[in-house]
Amino acid sequence: MVCPPVCPREQTPRDPDSLGVIGSEESIYRGVFPSDRNKAGVKRSAIAAKQLWNGQISVWRACPLVETSLDQLVALLEPLLVRPKGEKYDHLKSVPASLIRAHQVDGERSFHLLDECEYDDHGNKHPAHAQIAICEHLKQKITESDDIFIALREGLKLLVETGHLAWQRQ
Repeated sequence: MVCPPVCPREQTPRDPDSLGVIGSEESIYRGVFPSDRNKAGVKRSAIAAKQLWNGQISVWRACPLVETSLDQLVALLEPLLVRPKGEKYDHLKSVPASLIRAHQVDGERSFHLLDECEYDDHGNKHPAHAQIAICEHLKQKITESDDIFIALREGLKLLVETGHLAWQRQ
């Protein structure tokens, strides 16, 4: 069974703190760290394999629906996107939700955009937070070691890499 363009999993609010499901007209934002880039562009490490497999690729929304502007999002992320050794994100890339939803592997839709507000392991939430997950229909057919999973990770990395540079640390 192929996932439909309007997936019921996406159209059902997942979190009571959510201000609504992700619209196709929205842009989705992903922070990128200096260590996740090289001269060729964004490294695959920007899309953690375990997080992708678990459906927990953390992304953010900045739009009137979630009552968050780009400037507010940058301020919100400043204390959140810091790695254990103190490295801070320095790029914020945006990708249209419609482009993420249109991505396919072997003729099947690749990803869902979920309005999951929980952004860390401590249960902290924000209505502008969301997650990218592998489409359930596709995930049932693959394993983490499959070439298809590697292609999904690479595809998502390329979407982020070619996305609009919405913000850059000076």
